[in-house]
Amino acid sequence: MEPTVKLELNANEVQALGALLDAAVKAVGIQGAKSAVPLFEKLEAAVAEFNKSNPAPVADIKEAA
Repeated sequence: MEPTVKLELNANEVQALGALLDAAVKAVGIQGAKSAVPLFEKLEAAVAEFNKSNPAPVADIKEAA
């Protein structure tokens, strides 16, 4: 198993990262999607986990796409 890296992002950075992943997939097509989908899923899961523990949820990252 590879080591993990912890990364802290604010709500705007989460939105920007989601939008950048979406733009990258649109630019390079299916090859980009192979790499972007697992990252986007991790981003969605992190937002969902954050929202469970915080009273003011971060906007759904799908809105950025």
